[in-house]
Amino acid sequence: MPSELGTAASVFVEKLTQAIGQNPDVRKAARELLLAAAAALDGEAPPAAKVEEPPKPAEPVPAPAMEPAPAMEPPAPPKPAPPPGPLSPLMRRGAEAPRPPSIPVEEALRTLKLGSKVSEPEPATAPASTGWSRSTVESEDLPEIEARVRLKAEAARWAAERLRRMDLRADYHAEIGPIDRDIISRAKGLPDCFLWTNHSSFRAPNDLSLCDQLGGCYEVLGEAVGLLQEAIAHGSKGQHYERALGLAAESQSALRAAILAMEGPNDDDQLRVYNFLRATASREQIFIERYMRADDAADPTIWQERKERIQAARGAVETVRSAIKNQQKRLSRLKYHLEQLKKGSRTPEYDWQKVAETIDELLADGMQPSSVEIRELLLPMADDVPEMDPMPQGIERVLREMDQYLALRNQQSQEKFNPRDVSEEVRRVGELLKGWAVVLIGGVPRPKSKKLIEDAFGLRELVWLETREHQSIEPFEAEIARPDVMLVILAIRWSSHSFGDVKVFCDRHGKPLVRLPAGYSPNQIARHILDQCSERLLTAAK
Repeated sequence: MPSELGTAASVFVEKLTQAIGQNPDVRKAARELLLAAAAALDGEAPPAAKVEEPPKPAEPVPAPAMEPAPAMEPPAPPKPAPPPGPLSPLMRRGAEAPRPPSIPVEEALRTLKLGSKVSEPEPATAPASTGWSRSTVESEDLPEIEARVRLKAEAARWAAERLRRMDLRADYHAEIGPIDRDIISRAKGLPDCFLWTNHSSFRAPNDLSLCDQLGGCYEVLGEAVGLLQEAIAHGSKGQHYERALGLAAESQSALRAAILAMEGPNDDDQLRVYNFLRATASREQIFIERYMRADDAADPTIWQERKERIQAARGAVETVRSAIKNQQKRLSRLKYHLEQLKKGSRTPEYDWQKVAETIDELLADGMQPSSVEIRELLLPMADDVPEMDPMPQGIERVLREMDQYLALRNQQSQEKFNPRDVSEEVRRVGELLKGWAVVLIGGVPRPKSKKLIEDAFGLRELVWLETREHQSIEPFEAEIARPDVMLVILAIRWSSHSFGDVKVFCDRHGKPLVRLPAGYSPNQIARHILDQCSERLLTAAK
C-alpha cells in the first residue's frame, strides 16, 4: 500500500507540475495553495487569495562589495516566503502586477515536505549607497575593473533578454535557470561585483532597448580599460597614451549617462575609472579635454561607433608595441655582431655586413639615424668601420649623425696636444709637413680636432672643408691649388662618388691625395699618409 501511495503521489506531482507550467490559472492557484499551507504550518491565518498591489521596491543604490542579492519574494503577507531563485524576478516600471517569481512553483512543490516548516529566506534588500568614492585607484586595479564591467555588460543584456523570454513563456529549466546560475556564479568569483540590473530592487524600463544600450556602454568601458592597460604596458607617455585616456573618459561618461537614462544607481566601477583618470591627469600633467564634468556627458547611443574607435586605437598601440619588440630584437643583434668585432672576429666582413643590414632595418622601422641606442653601440667601433663599395645608406646616415654629435662634443672637449704622446709615425709625418698647409675634405669640422692635428704635425693650417650630399666639387679646386698646400686628405666615408674627381684637381696641381677611411686622430692620419704617399712627400720636401 505505501509503495502504491508513493507512486500515485509521484504521478500526481508530475501531472500537477505539467499543468502549472502550461496553465496560468493552475499556476496562480498553486501559488496561493503554497502560501496558505506555509501560513498554516506556522499557526497563522492563511493569506489573502489575491494581492492586487505589488510591493514597493526599495531604492536601487549600490555598494562596492555586495554580492548579487537573492530573488525578490512574491507578494504575500509578512511570514510566508517561497524559496528564493538565483536571480530576482524583474518588473517593468508602472506594471500593474508583479511578474512571476524567477523559480517556478513546480520547484517549490519539489522542496515542500508534509509536516516540515517552511524556512524564511532573508529579505532581498538593496545595499546602502557608497556615494562618490575618492579612494585611490592604481593601474594594478584596472584588470579587475575590466572583468567586472564586461560581466555587467552581459548581465544588463540578460536582464532584458530574460524578460523577453518570460513573456514568450520560455522553459525556465532549459532557457533561463542555467544562465541565471552562471551569471551569479561568475559575479561571486569577482571582488566587489554588484550586478544591480539583476538585483530584486531593479525595475526594468518599458523600453528594453535601454538595457541593451546599457550593456553596450558597459562593454565599451571594458574595451577602453583594456586599451588603457595596453598603453601603460607600452611604456610610452605620448599620443597613444593620451588618446587612451581620452577614450576612457568618454566611455565612463557615456556609461553614466546610460545609467541615468534608466534611473539607475551610481556604479562603483564607473566611479573608479573616473577617479583613476583624475589622478593620472593630475600626476602626469595631462589635460583630458572632455567628458570629465557632469555637464559634459558623452552620448550613450553611439556606443558601437565608440567601440570601433577604441579598437582602431588598440590596433595602433599594438603596431607600435610590435615595432618596439622587433626593434629590441634588432638592437640585440647589432650589439652581438659589434661585440664579435671587438673581440677580433674571425669573419669581420660577415659581421660588418650584418651590422649594416641591421642598421638599415632599424631605420626602415622608423628609428632615427641620430638614435642614442644605435650611437652608443656603434660609437666605440666608429673608426673601424671599413670602406664599403657602395657604402650602405643606413650606416652612412648613422655615421653622418655621429660625426655631427662628435663635432659638438669636440667643441666642449678639453683635450690638448701632448708632445710626449707622439708616436713615431706622427713624428715622421710632422717632419715632412711642418710649416705647410693641409686640406682635409669631408665630415663636419671639429675645432678641437683641427687644433690637435695642426699641433701634432706642426702645420701652418689645416683647411677643413665640410661636405654635403650632391655638393659640387668645383669650389675645392681653389683651396687645393694654394701654393702653401702640401697635401690633400679625402675622408672617403663622407664623400660621394663625385668626390673621386678631387684626384683630378690634385693631379692638375701636383698635390698628393690621401684617402682616409675613418677617424681623425693624428695616429690614424699619420699611418695612412705613410702608407699612401710617404715617398712623394719626401721628394717634395727635397
